[in-house]
Amino acid sequence: MLALDTAMMQHIEPHIAPTHSDVRESPEVLELPARKRRRTTHISNSSQADAHKLCALAIAVDVDLFGHLARSGEPVITTHQLAAATGVEARLLSSIMQTLASDGWLTEVGSEDFAANKVTLAMTDPDFQSLVAHCFEMGLPAVLATPRFLSSIDFREPQDAIVMAWHVAKATHLGFFDYLNEPGT
Repeated sequence: MLALDTAMMQHIEPHIAPTHSDVRESPEVLELPARKRRRTTHISNSSQADAHKLCALAIAVDVDLFGHLARSGEPVITTHQLAAATGVEARLLSSIMQTLASDGWLTEVGSEDFAANKVTLAMTDPDFQSLVAHCFEMGLPAVLATPRFLSSIDFREPQDAIVMAWHVAKATHLGFFDYLNEPGT
């Protein structure tokens, strides 16, 4: 049985995506199912502190921080150089970048020095940037509206998929895709 499991894992492992931290540490490290469960539990247990991280990420996308880092051509770039490029005040930008570096979106190499990494380069892709905008503009408001929504249905299990927390957050009765097709959304 052990030989079969080893043979199966050799076939399966190349198809398992690395975790966010694995990309930062080593692109060769592959995520195994038990490790994925631990990581998922850690993520769900730490979500109370993630709103500020999503804000930092949305700001970084808005000011093209990842693009400026990737295009700099320098192995290390200072906060002051990036502040000049983005128009963000240097102390504020430093705080945002330290928040992003703590999750591996970029690399902090000194107190005011940063470098692009593989995740930084990936975040220059417009599709990834759109995902950040979607999470910030659609997902986060739905999460924040959940207490109001549950209160409105007397803290019962929702019985109607037509009206959910997302609808409360966006003050609409339209379905998700109908809402997205409305002018101005």
